[in-house]
Amino acid sequence: MQTTYEKLDIETIEHSLRDSEDGISKLLDAKTSDGDSALHIACSAGRSDLVESLLKQRADVFARNASGATALHAAASGGHSRSFMLLFRCLIIL
Repeated sequence: MQTTYEKLDIETIEHSLRDSEDGISKLLDAKTSDGDSALHIACSAGRSDLVESLLKQRADVFARNASGATALHAAASGGHSRSFMLLFRCLIIL
């Protein structure tokens, strides 16, 4: 079941990752009104620490937002090389 957050931001992501399994599960299913996932947001912000945590929780690296962009696109367009490389390595393994 997809959860839509009015405000899915870095603070919400950090809080949810510290929360219970239920909170993490909801976070991984969450989308903004533009279709961005928590992974999209972390990549856009260049928060490689959160990207790594989300990947460890099995965030969907193939998820696309309403524009068709993946989190990899978000990391690349923001020039966030560490986040980009974390995702890229994850994609190579898959």
